[in-house]
Amino acid sequence: MTKFATVGGGPAYRKFLGKAYSTTGELDEWISERLGTTRRTTSDAVPAERE
Repeated sequence: MTKFATVGGGPAYRKFLGKAYSTTGELDEWISERLGTTRRTTSDAVPAERE
């Protein structure tokens, strides 16, 4: 978490005692924005936008 706060690209955060912390909701939103499509097997085709 602290690395993302330094270099960017991570979820929204707040500082507490010199460290970066995110709420569960902020983490969930950040992860949801980056998740790929649901697949059932590793042999499922990769969607065109992810290639």
